[in-house]
Formats: sequence, structure tokens, C-alpha cells
Amino acid sequence: MRGKIKGLYCHRKKLANGRYKNYYTLRHVGAIGPLAGDEAEDFHPMTPAFMRAYNQAIARPEDFKSGATLQKLISRYLRGPGYARLAPRTKIDYSAAIAKIEKKWGTCPLEALDDPRIRRRFLDWRDQMAKSSPRQADAVFAVLRLMLELGRDRGDLAVNHATRPKKVYRSDRSGKL
Repeated sequence: MRGKIKGLYCHRKKLANGRYKNYYTLRHVGAIGPLAGDEAEDFHPMTPAFMRAYNQAIARPEDFKSGATLQKLISRYLRGPGYARLAPRTKIDYSAAIAKIEKKWGTCPLEALDDPRIRRRFLDWRDQMAKSSPRQADAVFAVLRLMLELGRDRGDLAVNHATRPKKVYRSDRSGKL
């Protein structure tokens, strides 16, 4: 059976031994590879192993792409009722913060987020952001705290290591009239 799958791209690469290997990417999902147990089977479009991986990828693209990483918690938060109830302006601000979190921590495995040493890394990252904008650093860290709290509530994390940080930004409006 031959057919074309919409949004599927094939990338052919030459390996060190001189052979060629095809890699497949699905638009809006990412790379598609054999599932566990299918590594020994032929993997190209329309084979059973490929179709199992493809069907799993299109069924839940955010889970396929994220695995057990912080990206999974971010995707769950964005689909949840807490985000849906936010005001439009707050959604814009949160989206900017989430983009920064995804860039830095999106691929971080959930097991690493349970390690107590991650708190120091979170705070160092916040302090680095605070050099240019202390208030924005506090805001981004607050959104990270929300994501980790969701993971703790849902049982993905044992503890939220971003709780109750000291604020970097302080304002003094005592002289304002």
C-alpha cells in the first residue's frame, strides 16, 4: 500500500559508515521514531511500526513531543481551566513568561525536577534574569511556580522546589503623592 501522509517530511542523512538513513518529522509534532519494542522492525511510511508511532503522535501531540518533561506540565496548564479563566492581558504576560521557561527548562525531565538541588538552579536562573529586569524575573519565576505546583497537585512531582522564593524586586513608593 502506497500513500502520502500530509505534514510528514523525510530527511535523508549519510551516516559515518557511508550508508544512508531516513529520519521522519511530522509537522506540529516533531521527530517520529520507532516506539519501544518496534526498534527492530522496518520503519518507513505505511509499515505497521511507523503507523503505530504516527497514530500515537497525532492522538496526543503535546504528550508525544514532551514525554516526561516540564513541557508536559506546561501543556497541561495551557489546556486547563486555570489558564482559560485568566484575563486576556494576563494570558499575554503568562505566554511571554512560558516562552522563557520553555526555552530554558522545557526539556528538563520530571525526575530532575524532584531533586532538591534544582531549587538552586532555578534561583540562579532568576537572579541572572534579574540583572536586566528584577520585576520581570519575579513574574517569570511566579509562572514557573504555578507549573510546578500543577505537577505536584497531579502527582507528577513529589514537591515543588519553586515555592516561596524571596522577591528580587522591591519598590519604595513612600515619596509619591
